[in-house]
Amino acid sequence: MKRFPYEGFSAKPESIKQQEKRLHYKCFRILARDSEDQSYYVAHITNSATKSDYFCWCNANQQLKVGNLVYGCLFESSHIEGIPLLVIK
Repeated sequence: MKRFPYEGFSAKPESIKQQEKRLHYKCFRILARDSEDQSYYVAHITNSATKSDYFCWCNANQQLKVGNLVYGCLFESSHIEGIPLLVIK
């Protein structure tokens, strides 16, 4: 079976639902949006829902509204200078 570069992820489309269950979605608050490049400044919200343990600029796979809480996975960019991609659940 052909494998993607990420261990444990297969090329078969019927296994996408199973793969999604293995992803660890986290809670993020959208703090700001850059209107020039459409990137977002987000805060990762910890279990206490009152503290953030890290902040970063990222792109998103869909349009987000500033102030909202979203659940998603943050993926590193394939480019050295690129910013991460937040994939919303």
